[in-house]
Amino acid sequence: EVFRGGASNLYGSDAMGGVVQFLLREPQVAAFTLETSYGNERTPDLSFWTGSRKGPWDYSLATEMFRTDGFIVVPDSARGSVDTPANSEDATVYLTIGHKLGGKGRIFGRGNYYVESRNNGTQVQVNDTRIAEGAGGIDKQFGGNDSLTVRIYGDVQGYNQTFSAVASDRNSETLTDLQHVPEQVLGGGAQWTHVLGKSQTLIGGMDLSEVIGSSDELLFSGPNQSRTGGGRQRTLGWFGEDIFHRAKWTVILAARVDDWNNFNGRLITVPVSGAPAPTYYSNRGEVAFSPRLSVLRSLNEHVLVTSSIYRAFRAPTLNELYRTFRVGNVLTLNNPALNAERLTGAEAGGNITGWNRKLELRGTFFWSDIVNPIDNVTVSTTKQFITRE
Repeated sequence: EVFRGGASNLYGSDAMGGVVQFLLREPQVAAFTLETSYGNERTPDLSFWTGSRKGPWDYSLATEMFRTDGFIVVPDSARGSVDTPANSEDATVYLTIGHKLGGKGRIFGRGNYYVESRNNGTQVQVNDTRIAEGAGGIDKQFGGNDSLTVRIYGDVQGYNQTFSAVASDRNSETLTDLQHVPEQVLGGGAQWTHVLGKSQTLIGGMDLSEVIGSSDELLFSGPNQSRTGGGRQRTLGWFGEDIFHRAKWTVILAARVDDWNNFNGRLITVPVSGAPAPTYYSNRGEVAFSPRLSVLRSLNEHVLVTSSIYRAFRAPTLNELYRTFRVGNVLTLNNPALNAERLTGAEAGGNITGWNRKLELRGTFFWSDIVNPIDNVTVSTTKQFITRE
């Protein structure tokens, strides 16, 4: 499912341009699907899913594997002995087990493991990723008018990458940086839905998440020996929505309040000679209010018009707040004083269908204004070095 436009009123941070939701298949009978392909540069891909239901229990298992030899990204005329094909390989496995709760509910647990490795175009520049995720949830209906959804989730991630400086003739390179990025995420949420009469639905809920991350670098060039930057971000959100539908009108009024706090922010630099230089950043908090009003009017069975006004936001990430990094001769500084991006938007459109919905024409006019956009800005330039923030 794809929702276009600002949707922070329900989903909070990052939902400034829309939301994509993946709906997982719940097996009803024993079944499987298998899909495979093969391309040039020795590029196979395999995807497999199987699932079944037995009594109140259901399960599904999915896996996907991909690899490619890739190609050399530098033109023939500029290649040197350090250049290698930019190849990659990855694999994932996904397991879900569910159990019915009477006739109007389900509880489930889900796990996912993902591994990836890449060669980034030279003999020294490589990276790899490991991600383990878990989630659990309950969907329960009470009577004919009320339902409750509860979710908890967490993941642990490790990312490693090497950087190098390549000589101008591209026949040699020097290791400049070994980077390790650990991350942990823990969160959960609950949503209550109540059907009020025949024309109104009320939704209310909250969610909480915490992200812990850092970037640990071992440096082989410049005045520093190592650099570590990171912190924690905790977000609490409350949301509500009223969906009113009567005759040819549908009106949606929604709002959400997000309160997030950044703390334990730090940047610790260890020079080649001398004492470590730690920088500890002050704890900071911020609140965002994200309302939305949407109206849909059906003119007849073939034509409807819509309009919406809304606000949305994106909170700065730990990477933007606390991580300083260098790629080649470009140094990008962190900025612990960043505020959230805020979007104000409005849209209006129409939808026309015909021939039993075999034809659909849809158009939307939209306006969006973002204040405090977070961007990478060049602050100084020399012949040898570029500094950004």
